[in-house]
Amino acid sequence: MTTTGKKIARALAWSAGGLAGLALVATAGFFGQLYIGPDESPPPDLATLDRTAPAARSAGPRNVVLILADDLGYGTLNVYGGKLSRTPHIDALAADGVRFTQAYATAPVCAPSRAGLMSGRYQQSFGFEYNPNVQFSELERRRQMPGAQVTVAEMVRPAGYRTGMVGKWHLGVQPESVPQAQGFEETFALLHGASSFITRPQPGDVTDKRFFIMSGGVDRDLTPIERNGETVQVDEYLTDRFTAEAQGFIIGHRAEPFLLYLAYTDPHGPMEAPAHYLSLFPNLTGDERTYAAKVAALDAGVGKVVETLKRQGLYENTTIIFASDNGCPDKFPWCEAGPVSNFKGTLFEGGVRVPLILRDPALPADQRGMVSDNVASLLDVMPTVARITGAIAPEGFQGADLAQVLEGRVDRALFWRAGRAAAVRDGDRKLVSYADAAPDAEKSVGHRPAAQAIRGMLGLDNRKREEAIGPVYSADPAAYPRTDFLFNLPADQGEKADLAAGAPDEAARLRALLDGWSRAQAMPAWGDGEDGGLITHNGKRLAAH
Repeated sequence: MTTTGKKIARALAWSAGGLAGLALVATAGFFGQLYIGPDESPPPDLATLDRTAPAARSAGPRNVVLILADDLGYGTLNVYGGKLSRTPHIDALAADGVRFTQAYATAPVCAPSRAGLMSGRYQQSFGFEYNPNVQFSELERRRQMPGAQVTVAEMVRPAGYRTGMVGKWHLGVQPESVPQAQGFEETFALLHGASSFITRPQPGDVTDKRFFIMSGGVDRDLTPIERNGETVQVDEYLTDRFTAEAQGFIIGHRAEPFLLYLAYTDPHGPMEAPAHYLSLFPNLTGDERTYAAKVAALDAGVGKVVETLKRQGLYENTTIIFASDNGCPDKFPWCEAGPVSNFKGTLFEGGVRVPLILRDPALPADQRGMVSDNVASLLDVMPTVARITGAIAPEGFQGADLAQVLEGRVDRALFWRAGRAAAVRDGDRKLVSYADAAPDAEKSVGHRPAAQAIRGMLGLDNRKREEAIGPVYSADPAAYPRTDFLFNLPADQGEKADLAAGAPDEAARLRALLDGWSRAQAMPAWGDGEDGGLITHNGKRLAAH
């Protein structure tokens, strides 16, 4: 689009003008869908690629496909007990591999978790403690994973691997931090944390007009999709397009060893889904139906990627790792967390325990379909990939090879920190430490796009609080009141039975372990847009950050 109603409306949205301007934004944003925007960048021609690409190899170094879902709750997949949606393809992957029941992300929110996955290090070690909020803003542009961090992609390239990245990046938009600067040779990426899934709705589709406005309308000019750094127009349902791009990468590089990082944005918001997925759930209504459709779209994409590997003769020479970046968002009550407690953004199990499936052709036959309750982490991806590819892992990586995890040969504690909240799991015991909330504290929603738009129109500086980095757990735990919870996992997956008062020596041991780790980390490189947020657990009001 050029100077259409959508562009004019957006100009109004970010200037002073009051609530009347917001109404104009909504109206123009709605009718903006009727305008004709830029031509779509066509998806890969899979049939032509299949005819023209060099012949596939079925032996030699194994390929690696890393698939990451976005905000997929621990209990959402059918194989993890989910009932709302249908996930036969991901379930089949688990049946042909290993399903971990006690696997963890390194953070309870998207971007820090991805930083830990990509680097194989606790992201706190380089200051990436919070999401790079606020999306679309100049502040976000200064928040990134340092270019000096060695990623999984950079690790495997010297071993002769072709590297590709499709989907959500969320680790920085500066030249030194974008995926093509972090080891990925071919990229089809959303650099930001979220975008519209549908720009040109068809009959029967469900869309979110509010997010349509905030992501930049038909052409997504505030949250663009980029191919190798160049903006492209995408009109298909975004999940389906990410799948097609992944298929194209696989076919195009079937003759050489490759690593593909496929980071879907489903089932993260906005709540949008096309009719062909919604039709799978005629007995559901409203947001439950849309969410079920989004999960089904994710599952269908995984199924197509697996089928492409099989058709190309690559499946038995490819390791697939599937996981989620964190747990269910609190604003998605229909998201299935299973037996775990609380939600995304918290350090309780519902925020950090995630599904993790490893499908490796080198697994012994007696491990196919295995369910492992050994404690795993997304930090383990890097050393696992290093072994599979023959690459040399960078110094300082902090994970363990999943093969060793499976064999029960890994003895370690896992740590988390998000500002004034921190946690440690050592064996079956987990200590969670939160700052107590002030009696009059209220949950802040100032980071949300709609709130930003309103304050922007009113001329308010709504970023001052975010720039101020508050006290972190390691700064001085005595400086603020806190509550420590002690749980026995996995016997108490819902974290309902607090053992801290009855086992003071064990609580003190874990607290000392956590303090020591936390003091060794860097200070956060930026503050958090949700400063002042609240959560509750077992009836206790806690400061989320």
